[in-house]
Amino acid sequence: MSDRHVVFLDLDGTIIDSSPGIVAGLREAYRAVGIDAPEDAVLLSWIGQPAAVTLERELGGRGDDVVEAANGAFRTYFDEFGMHESQPYIGISEAMAAVAADGAVICVVTHKPLRLSEAALEQHDLRGLVHSVHAPPSPAEFMAKEDLFAQAISATDPATRIAAGDRGTDIQAAQAHGMASVGVTWGFGTADELLAAGAVALASAPGELPALVAPRASQ
Repeated sequence: MSDRHVVFLDLDGTIIDSSPGIVAGLREAYRAVGIDAPEDAVLLSWIGQPAAVTLERELGGRGDDVVEAANGAFRTYFDEFGMHESQPYIGISEAMAAVAADGAVICVVTHKPLRLSEAALEQHDLRGLVHSVHAPPSPAEFMAKEDLFAQAISATDPATRIAAGDRGTDIQAAQAHGMASVGVTWGFGTADELLAAGAVALASAPGELPALVAPRASQ
């Protein structure tokens, strides 16, 4: 085993606020199949799972053709427009730089397809702070977060490790590998959701993150 301390970060809701593009893409998906979309608050609560999984869950009862058309409309919108509508959370670049300066290796573990994840990090000048990105190879291929963590752990061979994310599913996926996680409350999940999932601590602002993911806080 190496002597690496590895910090595994979620992308959407932790590093970048991708909500404008995702919400607009979901609205376009519903428009394309002639169904009224839910309110923005509901659409925001869906962020965390891949859009294809969400649309299958919400529209699957209307038939495969509806789901396929909705998913196609989402992908077309997001690939052309939505991917450019994200913004990094204020202070996250500085927080990631501080984590790296402390000697940690940063990996991104995300449901966002690999090409879009890499593009988002490059767009916001964050790719240089990241050792590797672990994500589904394409929008058509779903990968469980637990499997993505397994891939990331294998690629980095950490001596100590800790994760951070904004949804309860992030926390639970890390737990599946015996890893402690910090819940971040500036994203799409709630403090109650994160604590119920087993987060060992909560960060209310990016500036709090470096101390919470330092080696002494990890497993």
